[in-house]
Amino acid sequence: MTSSTFSLPPVPAAGEPRSRRGPISLWPLVAVVTVCVLAYIGLSVAIAPPSIVDPNGTALPYNFKSERGSITLLSSGMFLVAACLAGVTLLTVRAERGRPRVLWFALTAAMAYFSIDEVMGFHEAAGELLDENVPKGPFRTYNDVVVIVYGLIAVPLALLLWREVVRYQRLLTMLLIAGVLYVATSSVDTLTDDATAVSTVIEEGIKVCCSTFFALSMLTGLVAARWMYGPRADDGR
Repeated sequence: MTSSTFSLPPVPAAGEPRSRRGPISLWPLVAVVTVCVLAYIGLSVAIAPPSIVDPNGTALPYNFKSERGSITLLSSGMFLVAACLAGVTLLTVRAERGRPRVLWFALTAAMAYFSIDEVMGFHEAAGELLDENVPKGPFRTYNDVVVIVYGLIAVPLALLLWREVVRYQRLLTMLLIAGVLYVATSSVDTLTDDATAVSTVIEEGIKVCCSTFFALSMLTGLVAARWMYGPRADDGR
């Protein structure tokens, strides 16, 4: 299989062995993980250290505001899992040249960066630096701008690599879900003039769902890559 050839995954024929019908569906796992993450968000609201008071005097939930809160730690952990899964997929396609390598190298690097950024707060630090030295204009804070720029950087890569993405069954669907969640969490932050306890919980709750779906996306890609590039034994043999 060459990286220059583009073809949609074949439609499975009835009665074909499991190994030839395509990669196993992960939707049951996706459902279970989603429910667990939503329960985790609820527990993070109910069980938490004292709230953090922001410069405006608003009390914000610790687990959703602090970089050491449970929500940020889980989000960072999910991105770390995503980076590891993407890295394993990169090793799986290492014999290929061109777009397969570019796709999985880019995803590995992006997931690793986001994992570190979650706990180190690179985008917050960059936003604060810009807030202090650049006129804000129409923007509430430059933190919002930095997050939006992250998304814009992905656009040319997406245009370059979308044909490669669709070769991995269900990967595009999972990435689209993660992308919608990314836009949603960025929108809540951008459109909220002054953070409240509710807006913070919504924003950070969506964010951890976003990182979770990135991890599930990388797992989906790995399962598909193993099916595409690995030996497939005949189940009927």
